[in-house]
Amino acid sequence: MTLAEKIFDLRKKNGWSQEELAEKCAVSRQSVSKWESGQSVPDLSKIIILSDLFHVSTDYLLREELKEEPIAPGWQEKTEDVPWSQNEETQESQESRYISRSEAEEYLELTDQCAPKIALGVLLCIISPATLILLAALSEYRAFPVTEAMAAGIGVTTLLVLVAIAVFLFITNGMRLEKYQYLEQELLDLEDGLEQELRRQYEENRICFPRKIATGVILCILAAVPLMIAGALEASDLICCILTALLLVIVSIGVFILVQTGMEYGGFQRLLQEGDFTRYNKSASGLENKFGGIYWPCIVAIYLAYSFITGNWQYSWIIWPVAGVAFAAIQGVCRLVKSK
Repeated sequence: MTLAEKIFDLRKKNGWSQEELAEKCAVSRQSVSKWESGQSVPDLSKIIILSDLFHVSTDYLLREELKEEPIAPGWQEKTEDVPWSQNEETQESQESRYISRSEAEEYLELTDQCAPKIALGVLLCIISPATLILLAALSEYRAFPVTEAMAAGIGVTTLLVLVAIAVFLFITNGMRLEKYQYLEQELLDLEDGLEQELRRQYEENRICFPRKIATGVILCILAAVPLMIAGALEASDLICCILTALLLVIVSIGVFILVQTGMEYGGFQRLLQEGDFTRYNKSASGLENKFGGIYWPCIVAIYLAYSFITGNWQYSWIIWPVAGVAFAAIQGVCRLVKSK
């Protein structure tokens, strides 16, 4: 085995990501990636650090003819005092689930197919009240030949149809992705060479992902500008209602971009065990998933109940961004408490 192969193999056996090993060696992740791909060789000081980290001799790392992992002097004595939590982590890394190249490619391809459909479902949920708001305003101000009853009937029907389509998209595409749920929960052991290939694709897309996310966020922020300007100019209520519907359309486009990009970006993070899917986060994900399964249906119920009872569809959409921020805050607090 070459030095590059030994570093890769030992890192995987310890259950570390490239970023984790880079942090321990005080180098960049790109340096570790180059070591493992054979593009560069660690200097002597880093070889010594690697020897200590992996508990092997420097001879084993540097001499290709040595295929067994000789234990570094004094290592056996050190392991006797290793805390139980570290032994547990080693045991977990040995029980990692093997991911083949074809399996990873199939998952990424399926994510690319489902992401725009799920994002479309979210878009439909956000714009669903737009027709009701427009028709109600046009009916009230006699700007369109439609009665209030007709406006309400058509608006509510359109809303329910759009929500039904969205639910259909959520369920069908969610079921397709459900078989890969283990990527969020189990520790992964990628096929040799697969991590480098995935990281190359990840780096190629790393430039466009932030741009798409920034575009979605900017659209959500600027969506309220026309309505605020109309309010400052004391525009008529009809104009404000039309601009409210326009606000929903712009916000839905921004959220569509955010959801689609987030799912595609998350696909790579799941396979590479980075971001929200690191080894530590996976150990805490069980409770979070159960909480999310209760939290979001409750938010949907609150949104629909409030909107139908009050009729304030032009304002009730605010529930979604508030709920999203609150969910992220609750997750952060839970992880902080767990880490303590």
